[in-house]
Amino acid sequence: MPYHWYNLKNTYAGAPDCWQKHDMAIVSDLAWFLIGRDDTPEEFCSFVDNANEGQEDWREPRSSEHCLFKTWYDQILVSETSWGYRDSLLRTLLKGEFENLTENQASFVIHLLPCEVIRSFIQHTKQQIMCDLEQLTQHFGEPQDLNIDYYSSSDESYVDGLDDEDYDSMPELQDANDSSDQESEEERDEESNEESDEESDDETDYETDVDSDKEDVEYENDIEDARNEFLQGALTAQEFNEYITIRTDSRDRTASRPAYIRV
Repeated sequence: MPYHWYNLKNTYAGAPDCWQKHDMAIVSDLAWFLIGRDDTPEEFCSFVDNANEGQEDWREPRSSEHCLFKTWYDQILVSETSWGYRDSLLRTLLKGEFENLTENQASFVIHLLPCEVIRSFIQHTKQQIMCDLEQLTQHFGEPQDLNIDYYSSSDESYVDGLDDEDYDSMPELQDANDSSDQESEEERDEESNEESDEESDDETDYETDVDSDKEDVEYENDIEDARNEFLQGALTAQEFNEYITIRTDSRDRTASRPAYIRV
């Protein structure tokens, strides 16, 4: 795939979801970009605007209307790409009415232009994308403007109180009047139980820490994905805010449970 077409496709991939990003839309945007250049006759620009608004009938460019767009238009007109549209090629280009335009054909049409013009169109498109994203941000506000602090963490570790509970649940010592053999046997049992409890506590602490770290990473990734969708216009401010609340509540409920019953 030619370099400039690949670069142009990647540029459109970063546009808000409200943009048309298919191949014909890119070609149509390029056609309007060329008409907006300084070398396009003012009379032709006025005609195109009027025809697009339904105030004039569409016609093809006149031979006297010399400009880069006319040169590009004539090259498309004599190529196989225009088959079936040669009587209405101007309207087809500007209104995006090519049916079944292949990616190879779109790339061919783009690369009929000089490289510096394609680069200029790519830069123009990037500026338009940035402008639209900034307007979305200004309209809805950054996430911090919505009073959402989705990176803060107030989780309390469940294992903080395990030591006291374990000691409270330990069996009481036998009376001193019991036989020495029974004392010795029960002391050994107690030592064994204490060692087992300590090992269990260590394992629980480690597993809980690992689960907590993993959940924090997943939480931040989910919030970042939602933020990107919001900035690209896929989510409204209300939807974004509701998602933050639901996702945070879900994280908090999971964190408050013992590791062995977390779902």
